Amino acid sequence: MGNNMKSLIAAAGLVLIAPAAMAATATFDLSLSPGQSTNHGSLPLSFSLTEGGVTANFSAGAFTDYTAPISGSNRIFTSVSLASDPRIGRYDQGAGVVNSPTDNDHQVDGSGWADFILIDFGQDVTITSISFGLFGRDDDFRWMYDSNNDNMIGVGDFLSFLQDDNPFSGFGGTTSNLFAIGAFDSDDEWKLKTVSIEYTAPVPLPAGGLLLLSALGGVAALRRRRKAA
Repeated sequence: MGNNMKSLIAAAGLVLIAPAAMAATATFDLSLSPGQSTNHGSLPLSFSLTEGGVTANFSAGAFTDYTAPISGSNRIFTSVSLASDPRIGRYDQGAGVVNSPTDNDHQVDGSGWADFILIDFGQDVTITSISFGLFGRDDDFRWMYDSNNDNMIGVGDFLSFLQDDNPFSGFGGTTSNLFAIGAFDSDDEWKLKTVSIEYTAPVPLPAGGLLLLSALGGVAALRRRRKAA
């Protein structure tokens, strides 16, 4: 193999040793003005937003009953019962839940049933912070994630202790594709306004690398033709 070919191969190796992925950030704004209807039948089951390289699906849920005893330093669901037809709406202070045709409150609230917003990112991410609209002095929330990797929030999954910070960033580096933020006390009512994440984004091969690979292919083809001659 000639020295020129060796040099080209060495250069190509340096180009292709570029990192395959990099950390990226994105923030989803769930507020919408003017807001959607507050009527249960007029609201969607979910909506999707795309920021950066991530498309997140936001949907409504409500626990009609649940059990989540303390296990070690965590709380883990041992049983859940879910409302059959909760809907999600977007308003100027963020997203809220209407969990039945008789529900007149389009916030995420813990009165009667425990409303929550389910967030499916479609890939593993780390939530770095969330913020709320209409979050009062007595309001709290809990966050959940798919800790047993069954692609749903329910039995076997993590439930945080009560949190009352707005904004909140205490996720501890938890990585998952599926999270939920919910209201569990009767005096909790708020809207989920923003969700910020970190995720791994693929890094495309630099244009110079593609050109170099093409050049190598051309040189190799030329060498084959010369040998055949």
